[in-house]
Amino acid sequence: MRHLICLIFSLTTFPLMANEFVIQQTDENLIQPQMETLTGTLINKPWRKSYDSYCAGGSEYFVLQQANASTITLKYTPPKGDKTLIDFINQQIIITGHFQTEAVSPSDRSAGNGIISQTLSDTVFCTSFIIEHIKLNQ
Repeated sequence: MRHLICLIFSLTTFPLMANEFVIQQTDENLIQPQMETLTGTLINKPWRKSYDSYCAGGSEYFVLQQANASTITLKYTPPKGDKTLIDFINQQIIITGHFQTEAVSPSDRSAGNGIISQTLSDTVFCTSFIIEHIKLNQ
């Protein structure tokens, strides 16, 4: 009888411990985004019929214009009370953050979501730089 109780106990607790182990392994193996530091001039771009405007949610958006004239679309959610990107327009800045690519489908930007009434017919991949920290380049 004692062996039967041990067998039942082991069959019920081992899967729980195994699941717990898998969850811990998954958390430890998550890839952290690679932090980068970029410099350039912050430019405010108006809405226009383009992929960049579409990726920005159908509104004006901000880009970092680098020394080689290439631009990088930016996303920034300032901590409460901090300066917004508007405070840095047309100024040389240093930003720290990471690149993020997301697939945006037409249903993500439909009128039903209240975002864009005109939309593309295919899914697009939008790459933007997520700003963690911003300061003037002096």
